[in-house]
Amino acid sequence: MTLFTLLSLAVPASASGPLLIRNNPPQPPCVYPYTKFVYSGCFADSVSSRALPFMTELEFNNATVEQCTSYCKGNNYRYAGLEYHGQCFCGTSVSAPAAPEGECNLPCNGDPTQACGGQDRISIYQDPTFPDADDIAISSDFLSLGCYTEGTSGRSLDYSQWDHLNVSAMTTETCLTACGKKGFPFAGTEFGRECYCGVVLGNGTTSTSAGECSTPCSGNSTQTCGGTDRLSLYVAKNLESTEPCGPPVISSSATPTPTPTPTPPSSTPSNSTSTVTPTSTPKTSSTYKPPTYSTIKLSSSKKPPGYSSIKTSKPPSSTTTKKPSSSTKKPTTTAYGTVKPTSSSKSKSKSTAKPTSTKYGWWM
Repeated sequence: MTLFTLLSLAVPASASGPLLIRNNPPQPPCVYPYTKFVYSGCFADSVSSRALPFMTELEFNNATVEQCTSYCKGNNYRYAGLEYHGQCFCGTSVSAPAAPEGECNLPCNGDPTQACGGQDRISIYQDPTFPDADDIAISSDFLSLGCYTEGTSGRSLDYSQWDHLNVSAMTTETCLTACGKKGFPFAGTEFGRECYCGVVLGNGTTSTSAGECSTPCSGNSTQTCGGTDRLSLYVAKNLESTEPCGPPVISSSATPTPTPTPTPPSSTPSNSTSTVTPTSTPKTSSTYKPPTYSTIKLSSSKKPPGYSSIKTSKPPSSTTTKKPSSSTKKPTTTAYGTVKPTSSSKSKSKSTAKPTSTKYGWWM
């Protein structure tokens, strides 16, 4: 897979830091040092109702926690999850109920000491560099970026929301609130009635004249909601990682080299020569060691946006798979309770064939 170009996008002065544009998603795993994801718990999952919507291209037979989290980090997602020995998923929020820890008991194909979910159960980790998910973005948290073109090889924003909303009453606030509640930092309106969300801008989108976004919103004619293949684009910085994937910023202070004072020529020629030894430039070296998950210390305050707390049972002891401790608040949901294991529930034996799964990509 080709490593695509990472570009910076100018934002209003009130929004600090660069925004990210990644063309032609999905992106490859993050190859730079990054803050380790922390374990959030075991959750229910199914093909018809995914806890995390984006299924990665991670090699199933060699999957580890580190590989999955690096994939989600590279694509700017808050959450990473592993299921059934090594299926890897990413998402901005967790849309599933919590499950007993003992049901996430299948070892990872790439490291049998790690747990990679279970049968219809997913082990979820979260990136602690995202702002606290308790602060759900509302429409006032979004800043206008102006008018942008649609992508040249796909949607600029990957997740459509307008098909879940009342298109005949679309307003800017309606779209921004829908995207913010689901944890998406980018939101855009189009054609006067459509709403899209995303974690990054993609597929060659570019800034264009404000006059090209002149279609009135169907629910408020005093507002403009994009245009024909044009997005009125907004961003909520409090839903973006404070440490996006990228090369580390290395700051070093070098002692300036003193300017040698010239010596006036003497009347008598001298056979000796003066040699000035150049000052060497301080070398800065850093060897990247990917984060490991043999021991995981959990944070105590991260939750996905829009959910109430759900407690899960403590994992049973295991002789084959190391289970991460669970002291953090779990990502939870509004409409779900804790999944109760049935008496006939048994873990399936590890299969050498990759299980069939509906693949979720960068479209809706």
